[in-house]
Amino acid sequence: MSSTDALLDEPASAFPPEHEEHSPVDSVQANTDDAVNPTATTVSEPSKPGTWSRRSVGLAIAASGIAIIGSIALMTSKPSGSGAAAEPTDVAGAIPVSIIRAGTMTAPDLTRSYSGVLLARQESLLSFERGGRVLTLSKQEGDVVLAGEHLAELDQENLDAAELRTQSELAAAEARLAELVAGPRQQTLDAAKARVEQLTAEVGLAKVDADRQQRLIVTNATSRAAYDAAVFGLRAKENALAAQRATLDELVEGTRKEQIAIQKANVAGMQAALKEIQAQRRDSRIEAPFDGKIQSRVVDEGVVVSTGAAAFQLVSHAIEARFGLPPSVATQFKVGAIVTIRLHGQTRQGWVDRVEPTIDRSTRTRGVFIRFGESSGDEPELFERLAESGWVAGELPELLINESDASQAQDKFWLPTKSLKRGARGLWMVLVVPGDAPAVVCERRAVELLKTDGDRALVQGMIARGERIIDAGLHRVTAGLLVAPTE
Repeated sequence: MSSTDALLDEPASAFPPEHEEHSPVDSVQANTDDAVNPTATTVSEPSKPGTWSRRSVGLAIAASGIAIIGSIALMTSKPSGSGAAAEPTDVAGAIPVSIIRAGTMTAPDLTRSYSGVLLARQESLLSFERGGRVLTLSKQEGDVVLAGEHLAELDQENLDAAELRTQSELAAAEARLAELVAGPRQQTLDAAKARVEQLTAEVGLAKVDADRQQRLIVTNATSRAAYDAAVFGLRAKENALAAQRATLDELVEGTRKEQIAIQKANVAGMQAALKEIQAQRRDSRIEAPFDGKIQSRVVDEGVVVSTGAAAFQLVSHAIEARFGLPPSVATQFKVGAIVTIRLHGQTRQGWVDRVEPTIDRSTRTRGVFIRFGESSGDEPELFERLAESGWVAGELPELLINESDASQAQDKFWLPTKSLKRGARGLWMVLVVPGDAPAVVCERRAVELLKTDGDRALVQGMIARGERIIDAGLHRVTAGLLVAPTE
């Protein structure tokens, strides 16, 4: 007797129905058999409890084989193409899943950030414009100063001596100019007139003597020497009279204008020398050019410094932000545009103040300057609040640029990141519910992950717009299972 015959001859009581064992595969087969062939003929119960006939056992084994074959065929069946819809199936026994249709998720607002630096709107290295010994320094680091306030001074003893000498020379030059402008005194004019009258009389006397000698020389009554003395004496007196008359005319006319002009130039030179000394006094002092704070103090009292030696570094209360942006991004900013800046987790509003016209050769960027006040004027209270919040020069803020993602084309879609499952060779997988039936066997599709933004991911691959994609519960669903999608 074979083992099969022995199995068939065993009494049915050896396999009581209430204690019959079923494997996981038998359970799946039975369920599948019910789903695929609900009209299949069931084996009737034996007429006598506790005993099975050989025919009944054979029919049971045959029915089990058919069920196994049908279950395997159902589980291994696949759709003809990635885009083809599966045959609708009864909702009973399907796993409920949440789905999202490809292309329905809106693209996120992407935030791009660029690092920059906070700068003092005004920053000056204050220095002496002449050399000398430092006499006083009135400020320290961190002190607040006002525009025009005295900060430092050099010793000026040499300038004091030079000023006294120049003042005396100027006084002498001005006195000489006044004398030239006033002209000769009246007494001088009277003396010159008297001298002219005297010489006129002497010329008359010499002329009479010359005439007498002329008559006597004819009769040889006088000597030739006496005649010559009389004639040439007359000429000498006439020349002396002409010279004195010219002197008198010069005195009457006054000083020449050229002499006055020369003296005026001398006076102006002395005055310029005094102004130069005053300028040197100003160069010996340092005054604050604008309101601000002392950033650093470089020298101390008593130090001898050269021309141009720095003493203080002064920064203004007002600050601004500078960002080096790619040229394509910098061209998007217009003067007066409102932007958002972040520092230490705080965001503040700013306004574009100016944009550098050229590209930096070393960094290949264009500088964009952002002010924190709506106007370009200083607002002390605003910058005081900024300083209290840690917004001081030297900090590195971020410029936030919000822009809508325009990369979603016909073959690119935003999906929830929880709808993705890691695949092979760098790809990712999604479970697609093809068609629009209420219960369909899900499929696995490969996609490429392009980028992520929070809980969203941009993908492209073997999915089409409008297809249903399982967006949650991937840990309990796998390809080939019957699912009931809900949106």
